[in-house]
Amino acid sequence: MKTVKEVSHLSGVSIRTLHYYDKIGLLKPTIVAENGYRYYDGTALSRLQMILYFRDLSFPLETIKTLLMCSRDDRYILLGQQLASLQQESRALTQKINRLKHLQEKKGGLTMLSYTKEEVLAFQKEAKEKWGDTEAYQDFAKRTQEELPSAVDDLRLLFVSFGRMQDLPADTEEVQAQVKALKDYISEHFYECTDDILKGLGELYVTDQRFTDFIDQAGGRGTANYVNKAIAIYVK
Repeated sequence: MKTVKEVSHLSGVSIRTLHYYDKIGLLKPTIVAENGYRYYDGTALSRLQMILYFRDLSFPLETIKTLLMCSRDDRYILLGQQLASLQQESRALTQKINRLKHLQEKKGGLTMLSYTKEEVLAFQKEAKEKWGDTEAYQDFAKRTQEELPSAVDDLRLLFVSFGRMQDLPADTEEVQAQVKALKDYISEHFYECTDDILKGLGELYVTDQRFTDFIDQAGGRGTANYVNKAIAIYVK
């Protein structure tokens, strides 16, 4: 048997964290003495080792509790879900690294397009999958690739303005005017942006990490959510 202090020393987990694991039922001590001291046997230490292993794989504590109790088949499903989540995070991180490299190549100039041509094309593909059979998208598809970088760079400036407005309620006249400016700009430079398409774009801004990153990079953290909220009010 080992005391909580000894377990903390061996595992690198703080005593406070071990107490918390006990509180939430993730790792119970084998014995709690009359004086309140906690003692852990080999089985408990093995469980702690598994907890730390899953924590290193970025599993939330509640999911780890499930992993330690569920069947092998259920565990396989949870592992697959976590793998998919980490792969998505990896792709998002790779995109951020590429954008930083792109900015470095431009000597840090923020007036340059922060996304590479390949990423702009990826945005196009996403739009095509959602609205490819609409007249609006077909109009957009006729535009040359040379027009896109400049248009997207100007679009970024609109999101910069949204970012500066985040202290204002989304239903104020100023913010709603900015939504109209966004809608008009998309109609002029990309495709006719109906209210339905604008609503869909607002949802895409918060459900697709690429769009969220692009907008938050322009206007600051939370801008994508703010724009989506403002759009939802506009199209009511």
